[in-house]
Amino acid sequence: MTTYRPDQPPVPRRMAHRPVERGYAVPWFCAEIDGHYDFRVVGPGKVRAAITQRLCWLCGQPLGAFKAFCIGPMCAINRTIGDPPSHRECAEWAIRACPFLNQRETKRRTTGMPEGATPPAGYGIMRQPGATCLWVTKSYAVTKAPGGVLFDIGDPVEVAWYCQGRPASRSEVMESITTGYPILLEMAEQEGPAAVTELERLRDRALTLLPSA
Repeated sequence: MTTYRPDQPPVPRRMAHRPVERGYAVPWFCAEIDGHYDFRVVGPGKVRAAITQRLCWLCGQPLGAFKAFCIGPMCAINRTIGDPPSHRECAEWAIRACPFLNQRETKRRTTGMPEGATPPAGYGIMRQPGATCLWVTKSYAVTKAPGGVLFDIGDPVEVAWYCQGRPASRSEVMESITTGYPILLEMAEQEGPAAVTELERLRDRALTLLPSA
């Protein structure tokens, strides 16, 4: 298929040059394997290129002053993510177009992974969160983590929440936080009381960024 699926949102101008696979515009980071793109696998050298050349993770073109991250509610709490930033319009398109980010797929597809594919850096939460955050910032820091690097995202200049490709309600985001927070809490409890106290502070900070209704 060389045309977009009819259920896809309009493709941003910066993504228009990207190849099309199964009706989806192929993000720049995707690996090409045996003549086809695997949307689950990051191509070799893409993370380093995105960082050093300041390229959008989705379209591959240079970023400007603003950097957008597609994150789940737990990442909005700890402000850490495994993927480099994108242009705002590219990130919003991904949230609406990606079957996992827009909740059409309830689980990450892990079967049939190509040989040599490596898991994401750090300790990822693999569940379907049910809500996605578009986090726009002017800053981020790169830190080493098991299996690669993580991105510590800076204070937001804009936050928008989505569920099923549309603006999310406060109750939808709260449901995701309520069901996901115990995972972070268990990790913190293993580190001790100070870590739990810090996690509670981060959670309360994140709650101020939720939709008003």
